[in-house]
Amino acid sequence: MRPFQKNAFWFLLVLAFSGALVTGCEDGNGKADFTSISDSTFVSLGTAVTDEAFNSLSGHLGRSMQEGGVPFALTYCKEKAIPLTDSLSEHFGVQIRRTSTKNRNPSNAATAAEQKILTLFDGRKDSPGMEKFAPEVRRAEAGPVSFYRPIFALGKCMACHGRPGIELDSVNLAGIRELYPEDKAIGFQPGDLRGMWVVEFSDAARIDSLQKMLAPDPAPEK
Repeated sequence: MRPFQKNAFWFLLVLAFSGALVTGCEDGNGKADFTSISDSTFVSLGTAVTDEAFNSLSGHLGRSMQEGGVPFALTYCKEKAIPLTDSLSEHFGVQIRRTSTKNRNPSNAATAAEQKILTLFDGRKDSPGMEKFAPEVRRAEAGPVSFYRPIFALGKCMACHGRPGIELDSVNLAGIRELYPEDKAIGFQPGDLRGMWVVEFSDAARIDSLQKMLAPDPAPEK
């Protein structure tokens, strides 16, 4: 083989290999897929997204409690909580929801698949250290990828989710029954599994832009 033929051969070989690497990150239609994206990436993104959702929701609830106590907070949850997560879903290009087997809003009832993850989290609630807070990632055969993060009841949650006659008084219980006739979200104690966050990633092509959106601001120069 002549020198120029050897060079052409190696160039074509490298080009073919490079093309295989690129198409290996796409499906048969040339669209980006999730195969080249690690679980740790979804854990990082899911954690950042749910931190944003939690901070926004808890901030609004805190202000409602300050303005009018539990009745205001209950009304806010009923009217604004799902629209808030929907708006964040649109902002981040993912699907965000909260779910539980002991749900307050019927729209937040766990699916059969989600119930299995909730059972897994519930089994970890007494685990030492940070193990009980560890999220889970599940991949569908053809996408999407789902991120799950447990929600544990805190002491401040008891005014709306605690034990009737103990942390949850009769007036607030009556308000819950009026707004949510099918409510299941009472009887909790601090540390109990309250439910979980679910983040569904359905567009692999948006992962890079989402990483940039959620990247921490650079430290100011000294």
